Amino acid sequence: MANKKYHIAQFGTYDIESLGDTTFPKVLAYGLAKQLNCEIELFSMTECAEPYNGNSHVYLFEQFAQRHMQYPFDAVIIGGGEFLHFRSMDVIIGKEQAAYPEGYIWKRPLELAKQHRVPAFLNLVGVPYDMSQAQQKELRASLQNVCYVSVRDTFSEKRLKCAGVENVFCTADNLWYMSVCWAMLSTTSNV
Repeated sequence: MANKKYHIAQFGTYDIESLGDTTFPKVLAYGLAKQLNCEIELFSMTECAEPYNGNSHVYLFEQFAQRHMQYPFDAVIIGGGEFLHFRSMDVIIGKEQAAYPEGYIWKRPLELAKQHRVPAFLNLVGVPYDMSQAQQKELRASLQNVCYVSVRDTFSEKRLKCAGVENVFCTADNLWYMSVCWAMLSTTSNV
């Protein structure tokens, strides 16, 4: 396995012109390169052949299955960003206003990972809003098969723990290099 090249799908808002959002793939790639040989493909709500900030091609969420069939993914990483909530997200893509539907940014990647039996990880997500009991229950169910949850601040950690999500790790934003993630991946996948 020392020579294996890991194929990773990273989901987030990499289709918008935002230095913060488009920095996450660069930081993740830098950190993972210290741990293992990998290739990262980016996925967002809209496709972008020449994304902002010099990132690689950004694929549509719905292109995941096709990309996975061509070259199977070893992991799905969702994040970072302030998006683990139940509200729609208004964004500007190019010069057009768009909206990520309620929870789409994290729910859809988790569905795709589960459907294709790919281990899923949440990387430095923020939980900016309190949740109703029904939302907490839905979140808990959605995160049931996630291998690792890393949040960016203690407020996010408290909200997840209040929702009954166990094993939440609070980590300094953009500094998580996923060494624990890869130890877990090697025991949960057939790689």
